[in-house]
Amino acid sequence: MHWERINSVYKRSRKAQTFLSSYSYQDVGVVQFSSHSTSIWTISPPDLGSLIKETQSENPMTIKMDWSALKISTNPEEPSQLNSGTEVVLMPDDPNRQNLVNLLQNKDEGKPLYLKSIFPKFIKVTNRGTINPIQMLMKTG
Repeated sequence: MHWERINSVYKRSRKAQTFLSSYSYQDVGVVQFSSHSTSIWTISPPDLGSLIKETQSENPMTIKMDWSALKISTNPEEPSQLNSGTEVVLMPDDPNRQNLVNLLQNKDEGKPLYLKSIFPKFIKVTNRGTINPIQMLMKTG
């Protein structure tokens, strides 16, 4: 079901279709994340103040997202945990910066913070021990 939907979404993109033609539904795993975490994030009051001050500054602000994937391998020389990540730069006029300040100050509680492209929809985990976003599937069309 997911495989057919992926192919349908990208049917007009020659690059995406070329990439997808090398795979079948057995090669694809679907992961769905919950928007409700049971983890509690904490920060000391001085660091929180510094973060708010940096977010309100006129300097570009970089937000980094790291992720890892575990894979089963019978080869002991292949890593079982693969790590990668992305960075998003928020310019001073980006409305997400004020949204972040409001979130950090417990204003607008429950309002989500959208960081475009911080976590890719599609990643490729290889047998060579790499994990990378699939750029040709990042945009449709």
